[in-house]
Amino acid sequence: QGLYALHRRLRGHDLAADLVRLAVIHYGSGTAGFASPPAGLEQFTVPVLQPGSGDHASLSLALGTLTLALEREKTPGVPSDHKPVALLLSANVPDAGWDVARQELRYHPLNLIAIGCGSWADLTVLQQVGDAALRMADVTPDHLRVTLDWFAALVEGACEFVAQGESGNFRVPRVPREAGLRLV
Repeated sequence: QGLYALHRRLRGHDLAADLVRLAVIHYGSGTAGFASPPAGLEQFTVPVLQPGSGDHASLSLALGTLTLALEREKTPGVPSDHKPVALLLSANVPDAGWDVARQELRYHPLNLIAIGCGSWADLTVLQQVGDAALRMADVTPDHLRVTLDWFAALVEGACEFVAQGESGNFRVPRVPREAGLRLV
């Protein structure tokens, strides 16, 4: 339900409707791929996600999929005039090779917010993967909904910042206590 609310909120924001492209990458043990490929808000389809299984998450494959998506979104020969924002949710210990995949991703402008969900998430890795790392110790539908609402507010603020010619200060919205998140 949180993805539906995120999508609905961004579609209702005038600037986001023109600037935002959404994608959902689902990853688990040995797999990663688009649950919903990159698309504008009008074309985006909210996927139905099922929890993965296994002891290790294929973070390397997820980061590789994100890298490919960013490469496809670029216009050849045209410098990027934006810095996408990505939200990574991780509940397991990552697989080997995540560090190499993160290095490849660093060639692309990106603000990556990593959230460790539950007690199995490797917070040390998430601190290295994300530009910001948070922990959601107790993963509940309400915590996920509030977190995605906060992320929508962050994206809306980024759209307004871009529309103003990137002048002034971009302020990240306060992380709500109701999200059950804390900085790592």
